Amino acid sequence: MATSLKRRFRFRVRAFLYIVALIALLLAFAPRIYEWYYAVPTIPLADLVASFNAQYGAEPVGKYEPPVTEAEIVAAIKQQLPSLPAAPRTAAIYSSIVQSKRAPQDARLYAMSGFQLKDGTEYTVWWINLDVVTGKNSGFGLRIRENNAPVAKPKGEPKLKLPAANRLPKPP
Repeated sequence: MATSLKRRFRFRVRAFLYIVALIALLLAFAPRIYEWYYAVPTIPLADLVASFNAQYGAEPVGKYEPPVTEAEIVAAIKQQLPSLPAAPRTAAIYSSIVQSKRAPQDARLYAMSGFQLKDGTEYTVWWINLDVVTGKNSGFGLRIRENNAPVAKPKGEPKLKLPAANRLPKPP
């Protein structure tokens, strides 16, 4: 009977050690497994740029503007990243785009060619934004290019005056 108790005790100690080792492995690799499972697929930034240029290259305002480049996007992100008024997760997404030259699959590069104020005043502009999804129902848009006086601006249209806080910093 004593040998039976010794065997059961050894078995329990061995099982306990296996369980502890399994828990240690799970704790060590859980963040990597989580990142792998929930990772958002990415696409090359060059593909996003090519798609944008093909889509907006024939627009009435866009056809007069130079095509956007991958280097321009990376430079705009780098310039705005230190003072980005967003959550750390959002900054991490844009930082990842700069480092990997890949954008999340749900990222959107688009242009605004104009807007209208409540008083009916219309403005022709060429603004290029890069939007990323930051949550289930949330996102963040970063201005890549801001041209408030594009070539296609009609004569006589009032000049757009934005407050300094709303303007992009001048590139170095």
